Amino acid sequence: MPESGVFGFIYRVTDVIYKLAWSNILWFFTSGFPLVLFIFGDWIIPLALFLLIGPPGTVALFHVMSVWQKDGDLSVWNTYWSGWKKNWKRAYKVVDVYVIIGVILVVDLVVVANAPQSVLKWIGFLLFPTATLYILTSVTLLPLLVRYPWKLFELVKNAFVLSVSHLFSSTAVLLSLGVVIVTAVSFMPPLAFFFSASVTAWAFTWQTGRILDKIDRLQKERSESLESNAM
Repeated sequence: MPESGVFGFIYRVTDVIYKLAWSNILWFFTSGFPLVLFIFGDWIIPLALFLLIGPPGTVALFHVMSVWQKDGDLSVWNTYWSGWKKNWKRAYKVVDVYVIIGVILVVDLVVVANAPQSVLKWIGFLLFPTATLYILTSVTLLPLLVRYPWKLFELVKNAFVLSVSHLFSSTAVLLSLGVVIVTAVSFMPPLAFFFSASVTAWAFTWQTGRILDKIDRLQKERSESLESNAM
C-alpha cells in the first residue's frame, strides 16, 4: 500500500469511497430497501418492514464505522456481519423502540398542527422541543450501542446527555448532514443511494468519538490534578 505522495493520497481517497459505498450497499440490501416504498406515498408498510428487518443491519453499519475509525483498516464485509451477529438482539430492542417513539412524536405534531382548537396548538410548544431533543439524541445513540453493553434506559439516557451537553457541535453535524443529503438527492441521486446511510453513520460515530475523547481527556487531567495536589 502506498504511504505517501500522490499515489498514496489517491489510494486513501479511493479506499474511503470504497468503504463508504460498500457498507452503504450492504446496509441497503439487508435493511434499508423497505424505505424505498416511501416514494410511493405509503408509510405504514415500509415502516413495518423496516422495524422487522432494519435494526440489525443498521447497527451493523454503525459497528463498521466504529471499528474503521478506531483501527483505521478493516474488511467491510467481515466487520459488517460480525457487528450484525454481535448486536442483532439489542438492535431490535433499541432501534424499534426509538423509531416507534419518533413515529408517535411525528403523529402528535401533525395532529396538533392541524387542530382547530388554539389550546391544542399550544401543546406544540412542548412537542417541538421534545422532538428536537429526540433528534439530537439520535446522533450518539447507535455509536454508543456498538461501544457499550448498556441496557436500553441507560443507553438512551447517556446518549441524551452526551448530545445535549455538546449541543452546538451535535446540531452542526445534523445540519451539515441535512444539507449534504438534500443536495445529493436533488442534484445527484446516485450519490444519495451509495453514500447517504454510510456517511450519516460515519458522521454520528465521529461526533460521538470526539465527545468521548474529550471526556477522557478531562478525566485524565482531573485525575492528574488530584494526584499532584495530593503530593
